[in-house]
Amino acid sequence: MPDHKIHQTLDYMLFGKAFPEIHKFMDSAQPYLQSNHRILYHDIQTVQELAELHGDDAGKAAYMHIVLDMVSDKVGQEKAIPVLLKLIEIGEVYI
Repeated sequence: MPDHKIHQTLDYMLFGKAFPEIHKFMDSAQPYLQSNHRILYHDIQTVQELAELHGDDAGKAAYMHIVLDMVSDKVGQEKAIPVLLKLIEIGEVYI
């Protein structure tokens, strides 16, 4: 799981501001479920609800949170943002 600072760095890069409350909420089950915490709040319904409550960019940040987690699992935290940005650039991931 990427550190919230990494999620917020991606937020700044894509949206010009961070959404710390979004990332904190999405990972709120982590202390209880550890690595299984993604069974909660890491889904399209949560993304849609967060967009409705906090605006489109917050919803997009929630979506990118999920994608960044998946990329980080494959390539590691250190490479996750550059790899994700490349996937966006070549059209394999959409914002």
